[in-house]
Amino acid sequence: MFAAPELLAAVTGWAGALSGLVAYGGLTAKRISPDTLLYQGLTLGGAALMGISATLYGAVPSAVVNAIWVVIGTYGVLAIVRARRTAGAVVSFDAAVPLELTAEVALPDDDAARAGGTQPDAVKAETIAAEAAALADADRTDIALAA
Repeated sequence: MFAAPELLAAVTGWAGALSGLVAYGGLTAKRISPDTLLYQGLTLGGAALMGISATLYGAVPSAVVNAIWVVIGTYGVLAIVRARRTAGAVVSFDAAVPLELTAEVALPDDDAARAGGTQPDAVKAETIAAEAAALADADRTDIALAA
């Protein structure tokens, strides 16, 4: 039979491991996107729980690695939150590969005449706003599915 601290360490560690496995499995199966709060929350929570478990077991190297993972996960969550607060902003997690969203919209002749021709800046802004809203909706769906 487990003593209370050993049971706490075991349950905490297994819950963290399960959280990390769900995140990685969902990512690999393309069911979860890495730029969602669901994925970042699962990895952050998993690392925190495994770090607590490692600390309770006295496994210092594992506890340190999980603490670093928590810092990385916190950065990921904050980046997503900041991106959502900035209207029309798109965040690329790979700074070497800038993300650019553009769209060409052809208006019918009578609509183009009324609008004074195409308005590329307005069209780009509308497209970016629509894609940002779609990403936010996808995040809410991912969170609802996890609950």
